[in-house]
Amino acid sequence: MIPLWTLDARDIAARVRSRALTAAEVTESHLARIDEIEPDMNAIVIRRDAAARAEAAAVDASIARGEDPGPLAGVPATVKLNIDVAGEPTTDGVAALAHNTAPRDAPIVARLRAAGAIIVGRTNLPDAGMRIDTSSELYGRTHNPWRRGVTAGGSSGGEGASLTTGMSAIGLGNDIGGSLRNPATANSIASIKPTVGRVPSHRRFDGRETLTDILIASDGPMARCVDDVELLLGVIAGADPMDPVSVPVPLVLPERRTNRVALMAEIPDVDVDPRVSEIVRAAGRALAETGVTVVETTPPQWGDVVSCWSTLVLGGLDPQDPGGAEMIVGDVVGEFLVTAATFAAEQGLVSPTHGWGMRHYLQREWELWFADFDAVLTPVWTGLPFAADADLNGTEGADLTLNMLRTVMPGNVLGLPSAAVPAGLADGLPVGALLTGPLWSDLRMLELAKPIEAALAPKTPINPQ
Repeated sequence: MIPLWTLDARDIAARVRSRALTAAEVTESHLARIDEIEPDMNAIVIRRDAAARAEAAAVDASIARGEDPGPLAGVPATVKLNIDVAGEPTTDGVAALAHNTAPRDAPIVARLRAAGAIIVGRTNLPDAGMRIDTSSELYGRTHNPWRRGVTAGGSSGGEGASLTTGMSAIGLGNDIGGSLRNPATANSIASIKPTVGRVPSHRRFDGRETLTDILIASDGPMARCVDDVELLLGVIAGADPMDPVSVPVPLVLPERRTNRVALMAEIPDVDVDPRVSEIVRAAGRALAETGVTVVETTPPQWGDVVSCWSTLVLGGLDPQDPGGAEMIVGDVVGEFLVTAATFAAEQGLVSPTHGWGMRHYLQREWELWFADFDAVLTPVWTGLPFAADADLNGTEGADLTLNMLRTVMPGNVLGLPSAAVPAGLADGLPVGALLTGPLWSDLRMLELAKPIEAALAPKTPINPQ
């Protein structure tokens, strides 16, 4: 019999619901896997063994009573440490918030529980989610399971490493600059940054959110395979009064589909690693073999989209006091933010005020362009996963960060659905492909990701390399 921690979420839920397995059996298998792997990963930094066993017992009791426990019955899940779980600390990875106890579940956590999932642990992130490499003041570094000394991505890097190694089957993260998709490419898993408003978010700092936080960041699902991302998205999507930006748009495939995809294996104004470009071209060929027309072209005003993201995310930072963040984050990330703010100021990104008008204009231009294309296919990152802490190397590190993020930026700044899918290995390191589409086309992005995954994705879970 194969280990239960290798099963995908859909398979686990089906077996638990049919009584072929118990939620307790699945939970114990994953807790044992955590015992085995976690010391080498530092991904699940708060364990919930007793709570997880109690949740599994409740699922099994529900089934014994003839009740439907939900579509995620008995599925082990992990939750990033900047998403509220009632009665537990939402630490953001920093010592100043070590005892910041959440009074209630975030909407997506409440939906996870109601669907029958078992939360086995909480996962690491960089201080306040401020880097694309995961090492925090409070918990230290999360390691990449494919190669020691290489970034696990960020900011949801703990989630990525946990999923890849079989410590959990599904996970919850969030994304303002690729933080769902960066760990997807670095760890070889799948994710989607949903259309803004598709999934409700609840920020811990009530009343202190910026407009950028509200209109660019998204909570979302992570899993080893696209099918499980789709399953989890179906559970957490939908409006909730905790997030006034969330809207009750049905999660369905769009009626209009062109069956055309734009391919960008090369990215304007930045060098793409040739190995990454070739993998993205292979992803395009995988789509073409299903009857999709793949056309090499670039969406409108690509450079303006990149500048708009930089303006809205970085333009409000004060080099002397980057958002007051140094009062919360550790010295390392505080120094990084000062560097990023200085870099932004040198680029003329002084204030995000005018960026919102540009955002509205660019959203319109892209939506008109999408009349001819279902999606644009790009790499997730322009290069392979980089050496740990390379992003902290002064202005060179800031430049590395912004160049890596070129292709994830449109999804955030324009609020678009953007799905990451494992697409292969280069020099033993994972590379992801990215499908970004028009507003509310989330399921179409996942539909297009599936043939890429079937043709190219490395097999997971893996043991740490």
